[in-house]
Amino acid sequence: MYDVNTGEITVIDGARGCEVAGNPNPIEGFDNFCLECPLEELGGGIEKTVVIPKVPVPAAEPTSLAGRSNTGVALNGVLFGPPAPLELILSSHTLGVLDDCGAHANPHEGYHYHTATGCSEIGIQEDGHSPMIGYALDGYAIYAREDKDGNVPADLDECGGETDPVRGYHYHASAPGVNQIFGCFMGEKGHFLDEEGGERPPQGPPGE
Repeated sequence: MYDVNTGEITVIDGARGCEVAGNPNPIEGFDNFCLECPLEELGGGIEKTVVIPKVPVPAAEPTSLAGRSNTGVALNGVLFGPPAPLELILSSHTLGVLDDCGAHANPHEGYHYHTATGCSEIGIQEDGHSPMIGYALDGYAIYAREDKDGNVPADLDECGGETDPVRGYHYHASAPGVNQIFGCFMGEKGHFLDEEGGERPPQGPPGE
């Protein structure tokens, strides 16, 4: 990813960087490079509508986060992206640059998080519990990894979730570098309206 003679890193940026970032397939002539898609190239951002259950409906089995669909939305409106496609990245020797918030952009998803590093934590909890950062696509809330004292919750389930009397079932963000916001879906998923084949998620009791 760098010139062995000069030490300079090979970077594709600007409009071309966004074009390459938005293509999930290897592009002939483009490998061994770092990739940047500047926000100014997105023309004001990407607008998406997400349908999330108001009352989460537990699923019969946990559902994997695998695939290209986003996994939720932060309280600040930024989408939570899926785990990065590591096999594709490694096969093309392509490195998409993440900022200090664990996020980057492309023309299809706009600016989105791939990890939680503290940029979206605005749902402060009065009891000192980790702050809420957003909602998963199944309607369960997502909270930061650490509480106000820096403690990490123990005994989380396979999806990174736990239940307490105040918040009910909820997820905690995975550690940065794990390549996921949380582990898997414990509820029936909602969907983004621009995704083909999405069905409206199960609804809670009338009036809720």
